[in-house]
Amino acid sequence: MDFPEVKKRKDDKALTDERIKELDQQNFNILRTNSKVVERQEYEDKSDEEIEEIYFKEIVQTRNYYSHFKLDKTGVLKASQMNPTINALKAIILSIFCEKMGMEKGKEEEKMEELLEILNEIDDSIDYENETALIDDQLLDSFAIITLVSELEDAFDISIEASEMMPVNFNSAKAIWAMVQRLQED
Repeated sequence: MDFPEVKKRKDDKALTDERIKELDQQNFNILRTNSKVVERQEYEDKSDEEIEEIYFKEIVQTRNYYSHFKLDKTGVLKASQMNPTINALKAIILSIFCEKMGMEKGKEEEKMEELLEILNEIDDSIDYENETALIDDQLLDSFAIITLVSELEDAFDISIEASEMMPVNFNSAKAIWAMVQRLQED
C-alpha cells in the first residue's frame, strides 16, 4: 500500500520524465538522438524506443541522485555517459534561452538547414535527418569529417577543438547541431 506522500513523489517523478521528453521534443530531439549513442553499448539487446525510455529515466535518476544526495546509485548515468548527456542538456538549455530572448525558432531551423546543406555537399546519399550513427556505422570517413569541421568553423564562426572530435558529437545532424550551438555559446 502506498502512502499519499509516496504516491505524490512517484507522480512527480513521472511528470519529470514527461517534462524532459517534452522539452527535448520542442528542441530538436537532441536527447532522443543521443540516447542511442550513449546507451547502445549498455543495452545492445533493446529496441531504440526502450533505450530512449531508459535514457530519460537515467537522466532523472541522475538528477535526483546528485541534487538530493541519495545513497542508491541504481539507474544513475555512468561517468562515461555524463559528458555527452551534459552537452545535450546544454544545447537544450541554449535553445530555450534563445527562444526566451526572442530568437525565433525559424532562425534556428534556417541554421539547421544550412548544416544539412553542408552535410549534403559532403555526401548527398545519406539521410542526415534520420541517421543516428554517421561515425559508428562509418558513413562519414576521416576526410569527410575534416571537410565538415572546416565547413562548420567557417559557416558558424566557431572553433572545433580536438577534444570535441568524439563520435557522440558527429553521429547525427542533430548531435552536430547541438555541438555547434554549444560552441557558439562558448
